Formats: sequence, structure tokens, C-alpha cells
Amino acid sequence: MRNSSYSEVRASIPTALLKEKWRVYEEVDLQSISENGSNRRADITVTDGSNGRGLILGSTIKIEKNIEQTVDVNEEKGCTYHQFIPHVFINQST
Repeated sequence: MRNSSYSEVRASIPTALLKEKWRVYEEVDLQSISENGSNRRADITVTDGSNGRGLILGSTIKIEKNIEQTVDVNEEKGCTYHQFIPHVFINQST
């Protein structure tokens, strides 16, 4: 049940963003632009195509361990994906 719920939520994210006119890219391989050779894949990246805004979305759902978990996960993901921001959004702006 958990996997089917996750799959439904995961599938609804790109659908909702496409309805709002965002450009949506799924399972973007980031290995070729990694500074440290790590093998990373972004679940979903989106750009608005006109204002230079974009998002890298990770759709993993983590079980809360403590009240600070949201802050910890935000910092973790920021450290992981920050290096890719210029490359991902420059490559997808055309």
C-alpha cells in the first residue's frame, strides 16, 4: 500500500506542474556534471521557461525521526544538489 500511494503521489507531481505550464524533466542523470564524480539522479526538475525559475524536486518520502527532520533533509538535499543548479537550468532553458 505504501508503494502504491507513493507512486500515485509521485506521478501527480509532474502532471500538476505541466498543467501550470512548467517544463518538466524526469529522472535527470546528473553524473556527467557532478564535481566529485558521484552518480546522482534528480527525480524531477522543472523550469518555468520565461522567468528563469526552476526547481529540483526529490520525491523520496522519509519517515520522521525527530522535530528537526525537515531542516536536516533540506540541508542535506541542498548540499547534494546545489552544485547542479547552474548546469541543469542552463541546459534546459532552450
